[in-house]
Amino acid sequence: MSIRGRIISMVLLLEVILMVTAAVLFFHEHGERDQETLFYIGNSLTNQFERNARETDQRYSSRVAGFVKSNPVVIDAFVQKDFKRLSGLLKRKIETLQQEDDYFYCVTFVLNDGTIFYHSKTPRRIGKSVAEIPFARESLKAQKPLGGL
Repeated sequence: MSIRGRIISMVLLLEVILMVTAAVLFFHEHGERDQETLFYIGNSLTNQFERNARETDQRYSSRVAGFVKSNPVVIDAFVQKDFKRLSGLLKRKIETLQQEDDYFYCVTFVLNDGTIFYHSKTPRRIGKSVAEIPFARESLKAQKPLGGL
């Protein structure tokens, strides 16, 4: 092979090496940017979901708590374990909450032992225990009210 052929071969080889190196660097940088973008999107979505959950929790927990506090007959019906009376007292308010927000699900009253006394959406849950659910168990143990999603 002549010197000219060797020089051309070396130049082509260097060109291929440079193209491969550029491609590897490009894909590496592109992969890092994808990871950064995914991380940013994930954080943004998490923050948005948490903010919406807090707002919803505060809105409905305070509204239901306000309704119950301003209606001592509801408290009395619950204390006396008068299911029929409690259901009648809560029916119109629950309908109002459902009309105002399609995402409103239910109101549940739970006894001290963790037994569901009243469930506005799924009556078959009445009599079942929530004590096996970790956050409910902690609330029962601490004897603190629990409201939310």
